[in-house]
Amino acid sequence: HPAYIQDKEWICTSNTNQFGDLTAQFLWNQTTCESSQESSTASSIPTPSASGDETSTPEQRTPGVSEESSSAASSVPPVNQAPSSSPLTPVESQLGMNDLFTVYSELVGVAHMWKKVGLALRLHPNLLRRIEAKKNDVEDNLSDVLEEWLKKSYDTESFGDPSWKLLVDAVAHRAGGKDRALAMEIAAKYNAPAPQ
Repeated sequence: HPAYIQDKEWICTSNTNQFGDLTAQFLWNQTTCESSQESSTASSIPTPSASGDETSTPEQRTPGVSEESSSAASSVPPVNQAPSSSPLTPVESQLGMNDLFTVYSELVGVAHMWKKVGLALRLHPNLLRRIEAKKNDVEDNLSDVLEEWLKKSYDTESFGDPSWKLLVDAVAHRAGGKDRALAMEIAAKYNAPAPQ
């Protein structure tokens, strides 16, 4: 079957009318080429696809034609690859109720100062009195204080949303117990600024 591609005559050497039966090699040969050159020339000539509406080169249609392309493709990570370990919580990110256990774990060692921590976190004294009236142990009181703080039971417009920075500053503050060592430890662990 003759064809004209870029003003040159090419001859189909496969005796079939179905494109799907054609192999990648020796499909279209330039009539002026030597047989030794036919395979290299044929591999670079666009051939019709099975659907008949697009053309593709044998490299695109036949897997494993190019070793370089196959090895390069194997080095590309899959799209759904699991991400590496996530970075620590950024200072700007807002803490919420899902962070209660993490925050509580950092402060449980100073639970006896729960009231001072609550004041430094800007909770209203009446709220702290209601927590105290429950007559729970100090660890439960600390948990209640942190829960109220994470629920934003304070003036967030003036002091900002709950964050590691606010917590670090509260723990280091004189009103919050002045535990600067703990504040520095939390700041380093969660990438927060050093306490003021």
